[in-house]
Amino acid sequence: MFSEEQLLATAKASPAAVARHDKAAWLDLFSADAEVHDPVGSRPHAGRAALERFYETFIAPNDIRFEVEHDIICGQTVVRDLVIRTRMGGTALTVGVPLFIRYEIVEQGGEPRVRRLYAHWELLSMMGGQVFSSGIATGLLALIRLSGNMLRQQGLRGALGFSRAFGGVGRAARACAGETLDALAAGDDLRASACLSPDCTIVNGLEPVALAALAQELKGLRWSKLLLGGHQACARLDCNGRTAVALLDFAADGRHVKRLRIYRDAPAPSAGRMPSSG
Repeated sequence: MFSEEQLLATAKASPAAVARHDKAAWLDLFSADAEVHDPVGSRPHAGRAALERFYETFIAPNDIRFEVEHDIICGQTVVRDLVIRTRMGGTALTVGVPLFIRYEIVEQGGEPRVRRLYAHWELLSMMGGQVFSSGIATGLLALIRLSGNMLRQQGLRGALGFSRAFGGVGRAARACAGETLDALAAGDDLRASACLSPDCTIVNGLEPVALAALAQELKGLRWSKLLLGGHQACARLDCNGRTAVALLDFAADGRHVKRLRIYRDAPAPSAGRMPSSG
């Protein structure tokens, strides 16, 4: 098990390597069996060769800046709430994409390595709302360059795998996620239960919990930044001044949540109490 400092340093090393275009350092952050899901809903990039192609497609040609709003360390996972600003190489287009990134970290050779990276952002919203913000000519040039580079680096199969992120559970899931979070904010577990599948798994931090207990704890929350990708949704939660992130996994029809996970920092020790060594 790694310390919070080690886990956060590992997560921070990724944007640092991206900013200086250090391909070797970026690749070395990942375990041998790593997967990158970026965006969630697209076909994952699995193994070092695939990660190299991912780097050459999406990182090498561009200037990328991470603007982090909040970090959450939950077990051996780091969740970053941020905006990524990307200047598309060879064009005048810069896009700002709100997202959450989850880094699931494991031990390899005694060092922390990223086993899974999940980037939760909305491809369709980005394409529709920002690509053509600098004009049709600039947007088309950016799309042509991205598409051409993707085909060179990943082939038709890779391009089709990326395009899967345009699909997912859509409007039904967005409505279901909003209703679930509104019900939890009201402390209404009966209302929330209508949004969950009968066998829904609920985890709060690191512990499985009953829906009634979760609704009581989260009563009064405010939520924002709801992002959908694939069969998942993420949202920022403000719970009595503490930030958390909700991850909702949907059934195929998008109308019921089959897994609900709240990522939150471990609570600070009470006054006069020593923190647990575990």
